Amino acid sequence: MLQKKIKFDTLELQRFYFDTLGLESLSLEKIQEIKNMGIEMHANLDTYYYNNREDTIKDYYARSQKYVTLTQKLGISQNWSHLYHKLINLTDFNLNGSALSLQIAAFNPIINLLGSDEQREYWLPLAHEMKITGAYVQTELGHGSDVKSLETTATYDEKTKEIVFNTPSVSSTKFWPGGLGKSATHMVVFAKLISKGQDHGIQAFILQIRDIKTHKVLPGLEVGDVGPKISQINTDNGYLIFKNFRGSKTSLLSRYVQLNDDGTFQEKIKNSGKLAFGGMLKLRVSLVDNGHRMIGRMATIATRYSFLRRQFESKDGNQAPEAMIMSYQMQQYKIVPAIAAAWSILFAGSTLFGMYDHYQSKLQTKDPKAFEILGDLHALTSGFKGISTWSGEYWGEILKQSCGGHGYLQVSGLTRPHLDFGVGVVTAEGDNTVLMQQTSAYLLKKIQKGKIDPDTYEFTLSSKLSIDQEIVLLYEVRFKNHLKNVALQIAESMSKGKNFNQIWNDEYQADLVIAGKYFISHFAIKNFYDIINGKSLNATQATVTKLSPELQKVMQMLFRVHGVYQLIEEYETFYMNYPSDQFVDYFNSKKIDDLKKQFKEELQILGMTSLDIVDGFDFKDPELLSIIGRKEVKNQEQLYEELLNVVRKNPINSKPVPLGYQEYIRPLLVGKL
Repeated sequence: MLQKKIKFDTLELQRFYFDTLGLESLSLEKIQEIKNMGIEMHANLDTYYYNNREDTIKDYYARSQKYVTLTQKLGISQNWSHLYHKLINLTDFNLNGSALSLQIAAFNPIINLLGSDEQREYWLPLAHEMKITGAYVQTELGHGSDVKSLETTATYDEKTKEIVFNTPSVSSTKFWPGGLGKSATHMVVFAKLISKGQDHGIQAFILQIRDIKTHKVLPGLEVGDVGPKISQINTDNGYLIFKNFRGSKTSLLSRYVQLNDDGTFQEKIKNSGKLAFGGMLKLRVSLVDNGHRMIGRMATIATRYSFLRRQFESKDGNQAPEAMIMSYQMQQYKIVPAIAAAWSILFAGSTLFGMYDHYQSKLQTKDPKAFEILGDLHALTSGFKGISTWSGEYWGEILKQSCGGHGYLQVSGLTRPHLDFGVGVVTAEGDNTVLMQQTSAYLLKKIQKGKIDPDTYEFTLSSKLSIDQEIVLLYEVRFKNHLKNVALQIAESMSKGKNFNQIWNDEYQADLVIAGKYFISHFAIKNFYDIINGKSLNATQATVTKLSPELQKVMQMLFRVHGVYQLIEEYETFYMNYPSDQFVDYFNSKKIDDLKKQFKEELQILGMTSLDIVDGFDFKDPELLSIIGRKEVKNQEQLYEELLNVVRKNPINSKPVPLGYQEYIRPLLVGKL
């Protein structure tokens, strides 16, 4: 039975996708040219999933070298604002999570943010050309997200004009920084600066870790790799112990602070300590942006597989071919909302990057409003880091299941992005639950100061409301009413003399985390709604309303599928937050049934259109590293042949008798133990 689909120009969707990413000035031809230049930097599908950890890291080193060579060939190695860099980083050549990607995402930006002009002029050219390799060293065994409680000390010695670094307890051991274990020659490390007996708070320092010629660890440091992890096996996460390690006074990154020879300390801008924490903002915005790419990547694999794979008798009769699995409603239910989620996160990333750029411009001019923007941006990036990685974890599992047993194979290309992003990054760069509480603390202050009106909504109940507006209203009502109730309960507890921290930890911590989730979900839905209705995206003149009618329709349907899917999955959380009987009457069972009915109709249309929709992400086969999601595979038989060919190359199949068999199993068979 043929099902409806929307016909549109996939090149138009690709153009809009790259415009959304800020690549508007590059033609599609130029984009493809740059991507093709880096084709050899992608991993080899025949060996990638069979390498042990050391071979994997070696492979990443080799391809990182090619990456740097490409930037030199393009003449952009020292111009990191060039659009080619954004395109190359987008493609990432499956180097995500490697020492190189962490240097680009964390080490270089923090030097650029906190370094003085002299420090930036000296260090950044070396870092850009990979003359040095850097790690971002913040987390300790005892403290991660609680940056203010870091224990590592940096004590100024007035006699030698040096700073002496120590990890005074086992809990102060630096632990987890990517690239620290074996790769990095240098690091930006966060420690308490102490001079003249005074603690000046957490500051950032740039220090050398290893000898440039021999790569041996310098005296006064103990550094090593933390060992195998559940994901990101390519990353050499490390530990570090300082033992009276001495660095120069100029190691203090001093754009906003100054340490004088006599040990006196000055802040060049008030509250400069917050700026050091602000260094994580760019990384978290990048993680959100990367979230759309990871979910889109997995959704692309699952979609292509679902148009190849046929299973069970067709509804068109016994003589017809087996049914394509994308024609089943449950397959559409697993895959289409994931595609919609990827677009929602992409749009959120664009909005956050716009806010970050605005913050940076205010910061460069030392505008006091920068700190106000920093507070808003911190709350949003903390919350979206949580939502995007939890989404990666959720959709990674759903999309793996959508491909049946084949999705369980690493060569499916689904397990690595699921584990590396969806599972690994849930706790990396700030534990999601802790970060969501930071978002909640921001919301609580806002509602207590009257800056959030919990009883006023953007849309009021009316027969003139569109379905799209009803969806936005439902998310806003859920967020505001839940926050209002928690705030009132906290106020009541405090009126009885209870300690605020005790109330937070013992009574309302879980409710506050939920408030943060509801806030971010509403922000994402409202942002998606605004964009399909003409809101300008960051760094581009493109808008949805300038697209062809067919593509506008696709985007509108993706919005509704995204909104209603969560409404279906979590309906009781919406219902229990209706603020009045008026809402109960308006969103009655018939209204919800009508929403579900339209959802199912549009789900089917988008399902049959999804092969073209995922082409909008422009994933080439080498990027996906998937044997079941290859675009060039045209039918199920070819899919099976290619899968078998890769499986045959499994190194274990080259040995007729496995190691240990003759020694341990054979004696059991012949009865000679």
